[in-house]
Amino acid sequence: MNDLVIIGGGRAGRFANTLAASCNVNVIGFLDDTFCVGELIDQVKVLGGTQDILKIADMTECQFFISITSKKVRRDLYNRIREYGLELLTIIHPSVVVYPGAHIGEGVLIQPFCTIQTGAVINHNVIIEEMCAIGVDVNIGCHSVIAPGVSLTGGAKVGEDCFIGTNSCINPEVTMRNGSVLGSGSTLISDTEELGVYAGAPAKKIK
Repeated sequence: MNDLVIIGGGRAGRFANTLAASCNVNVIGFLDDTFCVGELIDQVKVLGGTQDILKIADMTECQFFISITSKKVRRDLYNRIREYGLELLTIIHPSVVVYPGAHIGEGVLIQPFCTIQTGAVINHNVIIEEMCAIGVDVNIGCHSVIAPGVSLTGGAKVGEDCFIGTNSCINPEVTMRNGSVLGSGSTLISDTEELGVYAGAPAKKIK
């Protein structure tokens, strides 16, 4: 059984903890800057803050998972962990269907009842929540977060540091560029600009 330390004790951290248990992963603690050492999050101890990553790694042989959904924080923590030479664990629920030819990077979490089609590429440090459909040849960039019920259709490209809201859809061959946000219930039918915020069906730039 793998020993895991989850970075971030909020909702994303709590579902990562639950998912880890179903994947035979032993969560030994959380690192979170908003809790005190020794506090419990769903019966799991807080071991320290994000400044304690290296100290915890020196104390125990463990892997890490980043459960913070802030795009900038996810990227910064990922880079720090890689600089330290530490390992990030990928956690995939047993109900997820991953077809041959799909590629999944390190530090990825995939919640229940998702489908990852052949040729899909999910890069490092991505969170995909439950009941998402990732189509053939879809590419999801590093550090992005995909909320529940999202459908990414064939050949769609999601850049790095993106967020896609619940029950949204990206049409075939459409590109969501780096840092973009797609609001819940939206349908993206044309390429976005970098750092743009889009919403609606069809989605339009709102910020």
